[in-house]
Amino acid sequence: MRHTRLCAQVAVLSERTTREAQLRVAAELSEIVSARENVAPAGRVRSEPLPSSVQRLSEAARLTSRRADGQWWSIAPAAMEKSITRALQDTDKKQLRRDVEHIAELWKPEKSCTISDSNRYLESMPDGRAVSVHLASQFMNHYAAISTILEETSRRIGGPIKKVVDYGSGAAVGLWAAMRVFDIKMYVGEAKSAPMMRAGIALLNVEDLRQRLRKIHTVFRLTSDKPVPHKRGAQHEPSVGADETLALSAYALSPMSTDSMRERHIDRIWKSRAQVIVLVEEANPRGFASIAAARAQLLQYGRTSGHPIHVVAPCAHDKPCPMLHAYGMSKSSRAPKLCAFKQAYHAPKYQKMAENTPKTERMSRFTYVVLARGERPSIENTIARLTEQGVADADTKVQNALLQAKGGILDDIRASPPEAEILASEEQLAAGYEVEPLVEHEIESRDEISDQTDSEHYTEAHNVHDSLEPVQPSLSPASEFSSAEAARIDSYSWPRLIDMPLKKGGHVTIDACCPTGDLRRFTIAKSKGRQAYQDARKLRGSELYAHAHVSSRPSIISPAAVTDPAAHDSQAQAMPTEIDSGDLAAFFAEFGSDLAGDRSDAPSVLETKRIERVREAEHIYIGPEAQMQASTPGERNPLRRTRRGPKKRIAEVSERGTRTNRKISRSALDAELQDQW
Repeated sequence: MRHTRLCAQVAVLSERTTREAQLRVAAELSEIVSARENVAPAGRVRSEPLPSSVQRLSEAARLTSRRADGQWWSIAPAAMEKSITRALQDTDKKQLRRDVEHIAELWKPEKSCTISDSNRYLESMPDGRAVSVHLASQFMNHYAAISTILEETSRRIGGPIKKVVDYGSGAAVGLWAAMRVFDIKMYVGEAKSAPMMRAGIALLNVEDLRQRLRKIHTVFRLTSDKPVPHKRGAQHEPSVGADETLALSAYALSPMSTDSMRERHIDRIWKSRAQVIVLVEEANPRGFASIAAARAQLLQYGRTSGHPIHVVAPCAHDKPCPMLHAYGMSKSSRAPKLCAFKQAYHAPKYQKMAENTPKTERMSRFTYVVLARGERPSIENTIARLTEQGVADADTKVQNALLQAKGGILDDIRASPPEAEILASEEQLAAGYEVEPLVEHEIESRDEISDQTDSEHYTEAHNVHDSLEPVQPSLSPASEFSSAEAARIDSYSWPRLIDMPLKKGGHVTIDACCPTGDLRRFTIAKSKGRQAYQDARKLRGSELYAHAHVSSRPSIISPAAVTDPAAHDSQAQAMPTEIDSGDLAAFFAEFGSDLAGDRSDAPSVLETKRIERVREAEHIYIGPEAQMQASTPGERNPLRRTRRGPKKRIAEVSERGTRTNRKISRSALDAELQDQW
């Protein structure tokens, strides 16, 4: 029966040879028009064709993979390298090398949340030397980390960014990264150090950037200044809404001495009403604790203020961090201690000169979090929204687009050759029938164009594109729900790798942070699908994986925090041994609560009270100073060291009956007690 149907379709196609040729031309014109679309600056990374290894990836895998950009290494822009080289030209090279070497000697892997010795030494240096050391050894390191984070943010948020507010801008490294990724119209840099701010302004005075900076309204100010101390670029401030604003705080939380200072800093960022908030710190215990506390504080604001906010990256959920939270005192020994990421970059010449080494390859290690205002996107919410807008068969269209995004060339190759040819012919015919009424007169003009000169042929070809431009929305796939948009929305429920995948013969093992709020280990077998296996083989650490639903039963590395003791269920549900198909979100919704809360007994009364207390404000228990206080032997006070109220005072008994902070001697105290008796 199937063979007869295929033969009949082939016969129909052979009878329409002339008609098919015309429709093929129309389909080609449709593809040309569809390809003429605006591309974001972050997408202009490669102009040459993608390598075969990238073409074998699915569209979902290319969404969050840096392999698709073709650049594993971050390279300094020529203008930035030229400007910093000029700034270091009059610096004492021997003194600069001694300072950089001394800071490198002081650096050591940190195991606590204390401020590192290298940072203390850098803060104690004179302003001029500190600025030179920062430009020579840290500027490119920070640029590589921030630009990598902003590139992923631009792919995930789905909206334009026109304004960047940099809290703790320093030497304006955030402006360089934002200009690379976004087409911004306004930049506001707020620095704590005046010499560092002046150095950042001087770096922008380069010939290669003047044309670009004329279109950007830039404002620089100190933290205590009024909003307009220094302006340059566009004369008139552009009207940019809060929904197109990004608030950036890079390497500003860790240097703060108390948790209260960090709270006030995050509170200012929240009150700015920026649509997207990006926080970046160094990959050490103090930086991770600062990021985790800020994340918990912003999520708490979203729950209590009525203005929701969700995590875009790196977390796959809005629940407490499984690596660092205050809901459970015991942590799994298998879980990593830090949520850290890496970005490789090429050291410029001035950095190799300052560090006195010919080595070019460097690695930037950082921890970060990106949050956006609004409800967390999901496929279910998207279907409901499209249905309310009157889109017919919204569920089918969205699911088909998602299947197309997760599929790839390897799945297409598995189809039989005759069936693949028929499907390709049917697609071409369908595309031709759609555009035939619109481009029929253009097809007839092709014979006339061939008899004319080359210049006339060139002009007529452009007229074809111009005549089709008004109907571009009807021809472009963007008029339907695109597979790229489906993948972007569904990526909010994809697990993120916390380590490099373990590749073995016929299967790949990955450790990931999952939407259920815990860390799990998946095994992706080759038998589960060629495309899912290929995407898993090409994964790198910190990337998202879209095919976790085809894996075998995951194992728990670190359980999720039990934030609701009343909902705790010690009855374990029956789990399937393998997950053959189905949606990842449905799988986590059905079995996630059991895996996250699989304990032998219910929480005790003391644990329940502690969870209720922590739920009100988790961030005050996981800050750097709070953790230091909790780890100090003999301390019995809560996990927070600093509060906004006055410090505890020691009340001593005196003959006047007043309170004092001065400790009296033991003999005087005994004498006063004897007098009272």
